[in-house]
Amino acid sequence: MHGTREQVPEESDWSQRQIGYYRARAAEYDKAHNERTHMPQLVKALGELPVSGDVLEVACGTGQWTQLLVDRARSLTALDAAPEMLRIARARMRGTTTRFIETERALSPVPDGVVSPVRG
Repeated sequence: MHGTREQVPEESDWSQRQIGYYRARAAEYDKAHNERTHMPQLVKALGELPVSGDVLEVACGTGQWTQLLVDRARSLTALDAAPEMLRIARARMRGTTTRFIETERALSPVPDGVVSPVRG
């Protein structure tokens, strides 16, 4: 079968479905987030990570984790592809220096020296 390719859904199709899911659920996302029974353990684990320097948060959503990172970082840049999620995160983080960026390319490589690695 020289010259033929198996038809595989493009990554952009999957990405667009994911973005659509979070766009549609932004208003209700915090309720589901807060009802998770394991949240106290996750918050504790995040608190134990040696977060400092310039932090890049990928897929920040409504800013639930952003608010736990901001006081520990020299600078904090939060990325998300859903503008509805970012609108909530920006409101939650009003008064901080957190930089928010709407991007679908959250998994693209980050150049060396742009952010500090977390080692735990």
